[in-house]
Amino acid sequence: MPRRPCGRGPGAVLSCRYDGALQARPELVGAAIPIAIALTGVPARGGAGMVRRLFEPLGWNVDVETIALDPEYPGWGESHYVYLELNGTICLSTALFQIHALLPVLTDSKHYWVGDDEIAKLLRAGVGWLAGHPGKELIMTRYLAHHRDMVEAAASLMVEGEGGSAEGKTAGDGPAEVNLTSTVVPLHTLRGDAVMTELKDLGARRVVDIGCGEGTPMQRLMAEPHFTRFIGTDVAAWAMGWGETRLRMDEVGDRHRERVRLIQSSARYADDRIAGLDAAVLIEAIEHIGSERLSAVVAKVFVHARPRESW
Repeated sequence: MPRRPCGRGPGAVLSCRYDGALQARPELVGAAIPIAIALTGVPARGGAGMVRRLFEPLGWNVDVETIALDPEYPGWGESHYVYLELNGTICLSTALFQIHALLPVLTDSKHYWVGDDEIAKLLRAGVGWLAGHPGKELIMTRYLAHHRDMVEAAASLMVEGEGGSAEGKTAGDGPAEVNLTSTVVPLHTLRGDAVMTELKDLGARRVVDIGCGEGTPMQRLMAEPHFTRFIGTDVAAWAMGWGETRLRMDEVGDRHRERVRLIQSSARYADDRIAGLDAAVLIEAIEHIGSERLSAVVAKVFVHARPRESW
């Protein structure tokens, strides 16, 4: 598609830091100024409607077009990418923080470990606008990679007027610092820490994660050189695909790739590929096993796989 000029009239390109400090025009820091932002090739899960749902409540005039898969073959339909143009009068630092927070929300996919620091990043970026946004639940859920306990922790820390209410703030007010000294550690992080500590205390070096899902626990194993071999299993093929993406299996070196294996396998059936390792874990998976299937899972872990230390 043709690239259009950004904005509705003549303007200038200003070099600035991430916090909105303008190098050429320092007198504009903290002032609401006309801003036009053009972004090309933006992945948007939810399409143009999702883009408007996120940006229009913040006062932006939104011009969005879905990009065709191939303009030469219109029958192929539209892609998941959009051309996005935003126009509004806003403090530059606020605009940058909104872009920083909402682009990952549009993508709805983070290719790195999502830890507690992501809560702090979101709340800092959301000062002055997030708490008053009608889609704040969606924003927090997508930004925090759908970790329910992290979303709840972020919501509990978001204070009106500090965590993001627009009430009482002028258009030129920039982001303030959010006090995160009372941050509550999410439960899934505590569980992961406890499992990692126990595995190390047991001297386990070869581990299978049964029901690994999208590979979140395996990211922690992969980052620890102590573990020489780890296998992730899940019955869902789509989870294997997401796991490979999250673990960046196409980017890691041969040494790391040899340590990791993702296989499709049910927690209910015997599988020789996971037999004889040092430890087996079922973290954030065992609670999904119904009573009618529990005996089959017990037999698979304790009778067939028979790791040295089973969980």
